[in-house]
Amino acid sequence: MSYKIFDGATIAFTAVEQAYAIGTGANAAISGSWPAIGEGVPHPTKQVRFYATQDVLLRFVVLEAYLQQVGGTLLPGLFVQQFYPANVWHEVPVECIAIYIVRNAVDGTLYLNAYA
Repeated sequence: MSYKIFDGATIAFTAVEQAYAIGTGANAAISGSWPAIGEGVPHPTKQVRFYATQDVLLRFVVLEAYLQQVGGTLLPGLFVQQFYPANVWHEVPVECIAIYIVRNAVDGTLYLNAYA
């Protein structure tokens, strides 16, 4: 499959959950390289590929859920948190606009590639 836009990021994760908005790395390198579909809403991915140095828990924020936010605040509980083991490249065909990241037991690093 051919993709027109690419985002890459290296994210240190800890016990404190953090969010990564898809396109942040791409737009930091070249402004506007990851397009938006609306005010503050990034174009959703088609595929996410990642590698974690330690076991990690991820929640993918899909566009439909984001658009159903309450009072301008995204409700993280709407998304299923999934466990991904360390030291394996994972590929997930998901249309998401953000990812919530938290460690399973030990701090680590997540290497992320997103394609659309």
